[in-house]
Amino acid sequence: MKHNVGIIDMVIRSVLGIGILAYLAKDGVFHPGSIPGIVIAVVLIATAVLRYCPLYQLLGFTTSKPLDRSA
Repeated sequence: MKHNVGIIDMVIRSVLGIGILAYLAKDGVFHPGSIPGIVIAVVLIATAVLRYCPLYQLLGFTTSKPLDRSA
């Protein structure tokens, strides 16, 4: 898998995912109605950790810069 999620994108996804989970668990418990939010948060965190987004791949988009191997 080639990385297509850049550093800034990775940080934003991580912060949003953790923020959504924290908001949904503010009472200390996840409620059954919060399942869609949990799924979104987990997807955001997973794509940040893996630095790969299938939607970006499908659209041919990337926020990752190629490595400079000339040094």
